[in-house]
Amino acid sequence: MRSLLVTADVQVKDSKVRIMGYQLYPDGTNAATLTLYNEADSSKTATQRVSAARVAGTESKEVYFNKPLVCEAGCYADIAGTDAIAFIFIE
Repeated sequence: MRSLLVTADVQVKDSKVRIMGYQLYPDGTNAATLTLYNEADSSKTATQRVSAARVAGTESKEVYFNKPLVCEAGCYADIAGTDAIAFIFIE
C-alpha cells in the first residue's frame, strides 16, 4: 500500500485501482471536501461518484474500507477547500 498526497484535483490513476481509504484535513478554519470518481479522466460524472467526505474547519476525517474500493476505469480525486489536504491510500 502507498499513499498519495492530494492538495489539488488530480487523476489518481487512469486504469483499474484499489483504494484502501483516505484521510482529509482542512486548514483549521475553512471546510474541506474530497470526492472520488470512478473515472479515467477529469469528467466528474455524478453517477461515477464512489465516495465523498466533508469536514468542518477544525475536524479531520479518516475513511478506511473493509474491502478495497475498486475503481475499474481509474480514479479521479476532486478536493475543495482553502489549503485542504488529503492522503489517498492505494494498492
